[in-house]
Amino acid sequence: MHVRIEAVNGVYRVYVDGKKQIEARCEQYDSGPVVVSLPSQSPAAALPQPSGLDRLVVTDADSGKVLFNDGPLAMSDRQWTTQPWGFVNAGDSSWRNYIVDAYFKNQSQASIMVHSIDPSNGIVYSFRPFRHLDNGLDYRQNGKSAKCPVTWIEGPSKGLAAIGSVAAPGLEMSRVETLKSMLAMTLRSYPYVLAALCVMLAVAVVVHVAGAERWLRRLLPPRGFLSAGGFALVVACAAFGVLFYISHNVNQQVPHVPDEVAYVFQAKILASFHLTVPIPRPKEAFDFFYPSMLVDSGGRWASIVLFGHPLALAIGELVRAVWLVPPVLGGLSILLIYRVGRQIHGAQVGVLAAVLLAFSPFFQMTASNLMSHNTAVFYLLACLFLITAKWKRKSLAYGLAGIFFGLFLNTRPLTAVALVPPFGLLFLSDFVVSRGQRLAIIRKSAAFAAAVLVMVGAFYLYSLATTGSLHTGYGANLPLESMVGFGEKNSVARGMLNDQAQLASLLVVLNGWPLYVGLALVLLPFMLGSRSRWDLFLLLAAVFAIAVWTAFESSGLMYGPRYWYEAVPFLMLLAARGLTLLQDRVAYWAHLIGGRAGLAGPPVATSGVLTYGLLLVLLGISVHGWMLGKHFDTPQTDYAPRTISELKGFNGANDRLLRQLADMDLHNALILVKSCPNWQCYGMVFWKNDTDFNGDIVYARDIPQMQKALTPYLGRKMYRADYGQGTIEPFEPFPLRLDSPGA
Repeated sequence: MHVRIEAVNGVYRVYVDGKKQIEARCEQYDSGPVVVSLPSQSPAAALPQPSGLDRLVVTDADSGKVLFNDGPLAMSDRQWTTQPWGFVNAGDSSWRNYIVDAYFKNQSQASIMVHSIDPSNGIVYSFRPFRHLDNGLDYRQNGKSAKCPVTWIEGPSKGLAAIGSVAAPGLEMSRVETLKSMLAMTLRSYPYVLAALCVMLAVAVVVHVAGAERWLRRLLPPRGFLSAGGFALVVACAAFGVLFYISHNVNQQVPHVPDEVAYVFQAKILASFHLTVPIPRPKEAFDFFYPSMLVDSGGRWASIVLFGHPLALAIGELVRAVWLVPPVLGGLSILLIYRVGRQIHGAQVGVLAAVLLAFSPFFQMTASNLMSHNTAVFYLLACLFLITAKWKRKSLAYGLAGIFFGLFLNTRPLTAVALVPPFGLLFLSDFVVSRGQRLAIIRKSAAFAAAVLVMVGAFYLYSLATTGSLHTGYGANLPLESMVGFGEKNSVARGMLNDQAQLASLLVVLNGWPLYVGLALVLLPFMLGSRSRWDLFLLLAAVFAIAVWTAFESSGLMYGPRYWYEAVPFLMLLAARGLTLLQDRVAYWAHLIGGRAGLAGPPVATSGVLTYGLLLVLLGISVHGWMLGKHFDTPQTDYAPRTISELKGFNGANDRLLRQLADMDLHNALILVKSCPNWQCYGMVFWKNDTDFNGDIVYARDIPQMQKALTPYLGRKMYRADYGQGTIEPFEPFPLRLDSPGA
C-alpha cells in the first residue's frame, strides 16, 4: 500500500493508494521530522513475505527537492527500537512543509508521525489494513490524543475542521494488490509440493530398483484386519472424545460469543414447544446485548437467529445437556464425510477425509462451541450423503437431501444461496452424461427442489411467527441490505480485504500445519491431472462458499474464519483425493522409470509409505502445536486460538458466576448482575433463565429500572453478582413494612 501525507501550512491531507482518506488542519506543530512506527510482531503472520516498510520518500512541498529517499536496506541501518514497536526517524526540526510517501508491503498495522517534536508530540496517521480496516489522523500532545485547538479565522483553510474532529472512512486499498496477496498465500506452497513430488519419485525409484518393494508390502496390515468403515468409526469416536473434552472441560459448557447466547435461548424456547415467549418486565433488565439479539414482536420475544441451529440445540436442551449437541454433530460429521468420500471416490478417500477433518484445529474449535457453523456442516454433509447414496429409491433420497439442504438454508442462508449454482451444475452434469436415465434424473432433481421449496416456506413462516413480518430477525433489527452487498458500508475493495484476512486466518487454523504447507493438498488433484466432475464440483462449491462473503461488510473473524467454515468439507475431500492421486501417480511414474530395469509392477507399497508417512508427519506437527501447545507459527490473537488451551476463557467468557452459584446451592432466588460495558457480565448468566423468566433462579441486570420493579420478587432471596469480581452477595433492597405483602 502507498500512504501519502501532505503536511503544508498547517493543513494535513492523507491519501491511501490514491484515495483521499482525510483532510484537516492544525497549526500547533509546524516543523519536525517523520517517524514511522511498526509493530515488532504481526498478527497476520500468514501474509506473504517480505512485510514492513518498503520505501520512504520525503519531498519538500515548496521546492520539490527530495529530502529523504531510502529503501528497506538503507533504513535497516537506522535507529529501530525493539519490542513492542519499532521506530525509524527521518529528518529534523528544519523540515517544515513536506510530502511523505511511504510504501508498505503486507503490513497489518503502522503509524506515521509528521512534524514530530518527540515520540509523544506530533501529528500521527495510524492505520490497520488487516481485519479492522480503520485509520485516523490524530493530534498527539504529551502522548495523548485530542482535538487540535484551531485558532485560524481567515485564509484558504477557513472552515476546514480541526484534526481530532474529522473521521476517516474505512480503508480501501488496491484490489489488484489485494488479489496478488491472496494468490501468493494460496499458491506459495506449490513450489514445495513440486520439490516433495520429485523427492518422493526419486526415493520410490531407488527403493523399487533395490528390490525393497516386496519387503514394504509386508508392513501393510492383513486384509480384513480393520474395514474402512470400522476405521472411520474409530476416528469418529476419537474425535467425539476430543470434542467432549473441549466442550466440557475447556469451554466449561458455556457460551463464549453473544450469538451463542441467542442460539441457546431460542433453543430453550423451541424445547418448550413455542416459537416466542412473553417479554419480561422491565424489558431493559433482561436484554443481554446491544444492539439487541432479541426481536420484539407484539410484546413477545424471540432470538434474531433462524431455526436450523436452535432446532438441533433444542434436542440437547430437552435432556439438559445443550453443550453436548456440538460434539455429537461433530462426530456424526466425521462419519458422513467418510461416507461421502467413499461414495464419490472410494473408501480410501473417505477414510483420509475423515482423518483430515478430525485432526483439523478449525474443526475441533468449531465443533465444540455453540455457534451454528458445526450444525450447518452436519446438514450439508447429510445432504451430500443422500445425493451420493446408492439407494434404489433415488427420488426419496433426493427429497430427504432437499430437506437437509433446507435446514442448511435455515442455518446459514447466505452460504446456502451461494451453493445453489454448484449444486445446479452437478444436477445438470448428471442430466448430460446419463442420456438413458434423464427422466429419472428429472424426477429426483424435482424431488430435491420441491423439498428445498418446502423449507423456504418454513423460512418465511418462521420469520412471520417470530418477527411479525417476512424479514428475518436480523432484518428486523438491522436491514439486511446494510450488511450484504456493495454500497455505503461495503465495497469490492473492502470485501477483498476481508477475504484476505479470512484467508490468512484459514492458513493458520485449517490443519495446524506450518504456514509454508498451507493449502498444498487442496489443488493437488488438479495438478495431478484429475478430470473428475466430483473434484470440479468440490472446488466450485468451496470457491462459491468462500467468495460470497466478499459481499459481507465484515470479516467476522472469531474462532478463526468462521464464515468460511462451511467450505471445510469440500477442502478436506479435495485434500484426501489429492493424497490418493499422489500415491497412484508416484507409483505409476516410478514404474515407468523402473520398467526399463526390467522391474514388474508399480511400487504401490513404497509410494503409500511415502505418501502416508508425509501425512503422519504433518498430523504429528498439528498435534504437537494445537493439542499439546508446544510450538506456535503465529503470535497470539483475540480471534484465532493457536492451541486447545487458548480456548479456555476465549473472548473473555467463563463460568465463574455459575460455579459460585452452584457452590452456594441457591433456590428461589433473584440474582441482580452488575452492569458493565461488555456483554459477558450479564450474558454469561442470561441464558440460564427459564423462558418464562420465573424459574427457580431468575437472572436480571442490576439497573435502576429493575430496582423499581422488585415487588414481584419480594418472596425470593435476593443477591447482587459482579462478573468482573466474581462475587455474589446477599442484597436487601429496602426494609419491608409489617403490612407489606412480602412481610
